[in-house]
Parts: sequence; structure tokens; C-alpha cells
Amino acid sequence: MQSKLFRNLFIYHLLALPVLVSSCGEKKKNSNEEVVRPVKMITIEAASNIQDIKLPAVIQASSSADLTFKVSGQLVEFPVSSSQKVKKGDLIGKLDTRSYQNEVMSAQTDFDAAKQDFDRAVTLLAQDAIAKKVHDQREATLKVAKARLDNAKKSLEDTVLLAPFDGIISKKHVSKRDNVQALAKIATLQTIGNAEASVQVPASLVANSRNIETVESFVILDSSPDIKMPTKFVSASTEADPQTQTFKVTYAFSPPENIVILPGMTGSIEAKITDKNASTSSQISVPIAAISAEGEKTFVWIIQKDSMTATRREITVGESLGQEVLITSGLQVGETVAGAGGQYLHEGMKVSEFKN
Repeated sequence: MQSKLFRNLFIYHLLALPVLVSSCGEKKKNSNEEVVRPVKMITIEAASNIQDIKLPAVIQASSSADLTFKVSGQLVEFPVSSSQKVKKGDLIGKLDTRSYQNEVMSAQTDFDAAKQDFDRAVTLLAQDAIAKKVHDQREATLKVAKARLDNAKKSLEDTVLLAPFDGIISKKHVSKRDNVQALAKIATLQTIGNAEASVQVPASLVANSRNIETVESFVILDSSPDIKMPTKFVSASTEADPQTQTFKVTYAFSPPENIVILPGMTGSIEAKITDKNASTSSQISVPIAAISAEGEKTFVWIIQKDSMTATRREITVGESLGQEVLITSGLQVGETVAGAGGQYLHEGMKVSEFKN
């Protein structure tokens, strides 16, 4: 923790340049004149236990379906294209119907003949001119013919594939004129509007999930980095990935109408979380740029508001909270510190408040 903090401090202080005010015609100040250093002043407040997290996400449709024919045949109509929006009931594809129409005609002929024989048997049985066994045989033949006709008609209907819901064609798996088998994937249809983003969450967060409360969360697509879309928790896996030892968590979101969401798109989930059991009443934090280091010691510059002078004070740092660091000792709420540029201050130096 300390070595990481010192590296960050070095970077911040390297970038923090002194504020110099000069002009071409200005006269040099008298060397005895006291220098007043402009500094950004920060008033210490109680620290928040809200943490920012950012996790890579993979986008998926909230609902999708692989569209298939229930019968085999040659695909003679396939009027859709990838990324095309369709309405429920729109034609997705159609198979060659000639063999299925022939089967319906043949089954209809057999059914008509069986129906005629059965009707005659009913009449003769009423006249006691036919045995009951013959009547029953013709009735069974009629039932078989009816089942065959129903199946033939259903197969003919199944040569037409319609969209089961409003959506967008995310992928085509075959081409027109292909011979397709029953239940082979023809196209993938996904819902429009609601979508989902899945992330892999570290086991440490999952272990403490009962105490963690999400303040807010957004999904940001890599393809639209300037748009934040609010998310809502959907589900979490109960088994860790054997390779990464992380858990899959899924969030739902509704993208704007002008953004096309396709499965496999990448982005990130950004969230603010808080530990309900953590107490921050006695904790304070300061920006990392306000902390200076000397050897193994860390300190800040206290600004005495009454005299507008700087005084160095040693502090003890705790864990990092994003761009801030918890201070475990050395500061009190209400005190004022220099927000950056501590390397340009010295004990008792006069300062003025720098405002952007």
C-alpha cells in the first residue's frame, strides 16, 4: 500500500507545476519581499464509504431465439437480412411446398374414401346388415386416415417460418436455395429494446454481497463511450468460473432507440457501491495529490486560515478510495489543507487561495 501510494504521489507532484505570474514589462520583485504562494484549499470532511468499481461487460439480448423449420426442404424464400428489424408474424423463410402439397392431396383422398366407407357401415349396422366388427374396422381406418391428413396439413403449414415476436435478425445461418434439415438453425432473432450486460465479479465482492448496496450503476458501450445507460440487477451465478474464480452477474438496461444492441458487443459496468456495515463517522479522506512524502513518512500542509500560512503535519494513511486516501490519524474534520503542490511550500510560508 505504502509503495503504491509513494509512486502515485511522485506522479502527482511531478505534474503539479508552480503557479507563476509574470508579464513582459513587469519589474523584478525585491528579493526581500515575502513570496505568497497561491494554493488550492480543501476543507476536510468525513469520508464516504462509497466506492467506484468498473468491470468489463459483454452485451447480450434479454431474449433471443434460434429460428428453425420443423420440416426439411429447400429454402426458396428468405427475405430477411442481418440487423433487419421484423414484426411478429413477418415472413422469415419458406420451403419448397410441392412434396408437402402432394402429401396433403393423397391424404385427403384416402380420408374421403375412408369417410365414405365408414358412413356406409353406420347405415348398414343400423339395418343389422353388417357385422359390428366390420363397422369398427372401418372406424379405425377412418381415424388413421384423419391423423395422416392432419399431419400432412401441419407439415405443409410448417414450410412457412414466421417471426414469433418483434425483434431484430442478429444472424443468418443459411442462404436461399440451401437444403435445410428439420430443426436446423435458420436465423437468430433477438428482442429490441431491453438488453443485458454480464460481468465477471471477483469472489471478494460476492463474499460480502449481503453487506454491499449499489448506489447507482451504468453500462457504457465501447462503441458509444459517451452514453451512460442505467442498469438493474437481474441475476448472479452461484458457481465460480473454474479458470478465473469469478462469478457471472447480469444487469438489465434499456438502450436509446438510436443505438443498435447486438450480442457480443463489449463495454463496461460502472457502479458506486457502499458497505452497509462499514462506519465512516470517524474516518476522513483527502485527495492523493494533497499528500507529500519524505522517506517513509507522509504529511500534508495545514493552512492556518487566520494567518494564511502553511504548516506541515505528519499523517498516517489507510486504504485508497479511488482518487482519495483514507487518513487514519493526523487530521480532523474542518481543518484546511493544501490540495496540491506541497513540494513548493515551506513552514510558515504565506499563501493565498487559488481559485480556478
